[in-house]
Amino acid sequence: MAFDLSSSALRLRTTLAAFECPSTPRRSLRAQRIASHAAQLATPSPSPARTLPTPAASLHVFASSDSLPTPPVSPLKRARLDEQSSSSPRRKPRGYAEPEVYAHLECLTDRLLPNLDIVFCGINPGVESATKGAHYAHPTNLFWRGLSSSGLTSRLVPPCEEAILPVEFSLGLTDMVDRPTSDATELSKADFHAGVPKLLAKLAFYRPRIVCLVGKCIWDRLYETFIGWTRAGTTSTLCMEALERRPVTISPILQPATKKGTKKMARFVYGLQPFRLVHSSIAGDETLIFVMPSTSGRAANPSSAEKLALFKKLKANVAELKAGTVETSSFRKVTFTSESEALVTL
Repeated sequence: MAFDLSSSALRLRTTLAAFECPSTPRRSLRAQRIASHAAQLATPSPSPARTLPTPAASLHVFASSDSLPTPPVSPLKRARLDEQSSSSPRRKPRGYAEPEVYAHLECLTDRLLPNLDIVFCGINPGVESATKGAHYAHPTNLFWRGLSSSGLTSRLVPPCEEAILPVEFSLGLTDMVDRPTSDATELSKADFHAGVPKLLAKLAFYRPRIVCLVGKCIWDRLYETFIGWTRAGTTSTLCMEALERRPVTISPILQPATKKGTKKMARFVYGLQPFRLVHSSIAGDETLIFVMPSTSGRAANPSSAEKLALFKKLKANVAELKAGTVETSSFRKVTFTSESEALVTL
């Protein structure tokens, strides 16, 4: 049945007229309101078409971060996120740079003396370090802060005072590759392989208790020397002209071939590695190898707290070595049998 809006409004007005009374203003006011409403119904206006939100608008509403609750974040994860946000964004590797690119920069001076507690070996000097003539000189580098926070130095030593480290704190400084670059990715594999014999010759000559490799890529090259080259059955002649030493040779050791994929690679653990450089038959006349990540501010992983903890671990290892409580009999030996030969014993 159709609904007649005009007749309904007419009946409503007739009913209101019957109830209107001048003596009751309260009812009259109510009647006026009803009459006004009835007049609006008598002349209806076309209702606007109902508009639905577009899919894009709906997506915008539900994707808004203000409309979604924020999940709780643990304090440990929050600290890690804050550190990652404060660090520099991940950059693409620069690629190899010819030596002429940084020929205007000078190489750094080694800070070495015989029988030091620790010799720190970096990858190569950065531009900031080469410009200032000091190791780990960039303001964002954690190296000097790690020394002081761990107690390896009694105070925060500025890079410009690095020459005091061997005498006052029994600490030495050197690099695997001499030539400076802006980034380690600008070095070639040939640069690293050429640095291996130089580093081993320095260690054979100065005989520190521990050599700390500041950068896992240094350890990777040494490991290739100790294990990789011997698997190939080749003999590597290691010479160090700067020290005017006779060639140092690593004798080949053949390893049984293993099928690719038969062994799962174990996760690398920073700290002491199961190798020792034996200088003579005297007990304790050996150098242990400690590996830590690069302390550069560009290296976001591991975290700064983990890097600083490794400095404390290094100091504890030195104390244990001095006390004679470190068991190294199970470590693989790299024995310097003479000034001209070294033998890797597995």
